[in-house]
Amino acid sequence: MNMTSHSRYGAGQNVTATAEHSATVRTLQQLQLSVAAALRKLQQPHRSLNELVDAQALLQSLKLPANVVVRASRHFTNAARYLKYGEMGAARWEMQALRRCLTQPRKF
Repeated sequence: MNMTSHSRYGAGQNVTATAEHSATVRTLQQLQLSVAAALRKLQQPHRSLNELVDAQALLQSLKLPANVVVRASRHFTNAARYLKYGEMGAARWEMQALRRCLTQPRKF
Protein backbone atom coordinates (compact mmCIF):
# COMPACT_ATOMS: atom_id res chain seq x y z
CA MET A 1 0.00 0.00 0.00
CA ASN A 2 2.83 2.35 0.77
CA MET A 3 4.21 1.60 -2.67
CA THR A 4 0.89 2.60 -4.30
CA SER A 5 0.88 5.93 -2.49
CA HIS A 6 4.41 6.59 -3.66
CA SER A 7 3.48 5.71 -7.25
CA ARG A 8 0.53 8.08 -7.21
CA TYR A 9 2.71 10.88 -5.86
CA GLY A 10 5.29 10.24 -8.57
CA ALA A 11 2.62 10.24 -11.26
CA GLY A 12 1.36 13.61 -10.02
CA GLN A 13 4.83 15.05 -10.27
CA ASN A 14 5.18 13.71 -13.81
CA VAL A 15 1.89 15.33 -14.85
CA THR A 16 3.05 18.67 -13.45
CA ALA A 17 6.45 18.36 -15.10
CA THR A 18 4.80 17.43 -18.41
CA ALA A 19 2.45 20.43 -18.20
CA GLU A 20 5.37 22.77 -17.46
CA HIS A 21 7.36 21.28 -20.34
CA SER A 22 4.40 21.73 -22.71
CA ALA A 23 4.02 25.37 -21.66
CA THR A 24 7.74 25.95 -22.23
CA VAL A 25 7.59 24.31 -25.66
CA ARG A 26 4.60 26.48 -26.64
CA THR A 27 6.34 29.64 -25.47
CA LEU A 28 9.53 28.68 -27.31
CA GLN A 29 7.50 28.08 -30.48
CA GLN A 30 5.82 31.46 -30.06
CA LEU A 31 9.24 33.05 -29.61
CA GLN A 32 10.51 31.39 -32.79
CA LEU A 33 7.45 32.69 -34.67
CA SER A 34 8.11 36.22 -33.39
CA VAL A 35 11.69 36.09 -34.64
CA ALA A 36 10.48 34.78 -38.00
CA ALA A 37 7.97 37.65 -38.18
CA ALA A 38 10.76 40.13 -37.41
CA LEU A 39 12.77 38.69 -40.30
CA ARG A 40 9.80 39.02 -42.65
CA LYS A 41 9.32 42.66 -41.65
CA LEU A 42 12.91 43.76 -42.20
CA GLN A 43 11.83 46.25 -44.87
CA GLN A 44 9.89 48.05 -42.12
CA PRO A 45 12.54 48.38 -39.41
CA HIS A 46 10.22 49.81 -36.74
CA ARG A 47 7.80 46.86 -37.12
CA SER A 48 10.66 44.40 -37.12
CA LEU A 49 12.04 46.01 -33.97
CA ASN A 50 8.61 45.74 -32.30
CA GLU A 51 8.57 42.01 -33.06
CA LEU A 52 12.03 41.67 -31.55
CA VAL A 53 10.96 43.47 -28.38
CA ASP A 54 8.01 41.09 -28.04
CA ALA A 55 10.25 38.09 -28.69
CA GLN A 56 12.79 39.26 -26.12
CA ALA A 57 10.04 39.47 -23.48
CA LEU A 58 9.11 35.87 -24.30
CA LEU A 59 12.74 34.81 -23.96
CA GLN A 60 12.87 36.22 -20.44
CA SER A 61 9.84 34.14 -19.47
CA LEU A 62 11.43 30.84 -20.51
CA LYS A 63 13.48 28.53 -18.35
CA LEU A 64 16.34 27.91 -20.74
CA PRO A 65 19.97 27.24 -19.91
CA ALA A 66 21.80 30.45 -18.99
CA ASN A 67 24.23 30.15 -21.89
CA VAL A 68 21.34 30.02 -24.39
CA VAL A 69 19.67 33.06 -22.82
CA VAL A 70 22.92 35.04 -22.84
CA ARG A 71 23.64 34.16 -26.44
CA ALA A 72 20.09 34.90 -27.59
CA SER A 73 20.09 38.20 -25.69
CA ARG A 74 23.30 39.22 -27.45
CA HIS A 75 21.71 38.48 -30.84
CA PHE A 76 18.61 40.49 -29.85
CA THR A 77 20.75 43.46 -28.82
CA ASN A 78 22.87 43.35 -31.96
CA ALA A 79 19.86 42.96 -34.27
CA ALA A 80 18.09 45.90 -32.63
CA ARG A 81 21.18 48.09 -32.94
CA TYR A 82 21.62 47.18 -36.61
CA LEU A 83 17.95 47.88 -37.30
CA LYS A 84 18.25 51.27 -35.60
CA TYR A 85 21.14 52.23 -37.88
CA GLY A 86 19.61 50.81 -41.08
CA GLU A 87 22.05 47.93 -41.42
CA MET A 88 19.51 45.42 -42.71
CA GLY A 89 21.99 42.77 -43.82
CA ALA A 90 23.67 42.66 -40.42
CA ALA A 91 20.27 42.70 -38.67
CA ARG A 92 19.14 39.78 -40.83
CA TRP A 93 22.30 37.83 -39.95
CA GLU A 94 21.76 38.42 -36.21
CA MET A 95 18.11 37.35 -36.41
CA GLN A 96 19.02 34.22 -38.33
CA ALA A 97 21.69 33.42 -35.73
CA LEU A 98 19.07 34.05 -33.04
CA ARG A 99 16.67 31.68 -34.74
CA ARG A 100 19.36 28.98 -34.93
CA CYS A 101 20.17 29.53 -31.27
CA LEU A 102 16.51 29.03 -30.34
CA THR A 103 15.88 26.01 -32.54
CA GLN A 104 18.99 24.19 -31.33
CA PRO A 105 19.28 25.34 -27.69
CA ARG A 106 21.01 22.18 -26.47
CA LYS A 107 23.97 22.63 -28.81
CA PHE A 108 25.09 25.88 -27.14
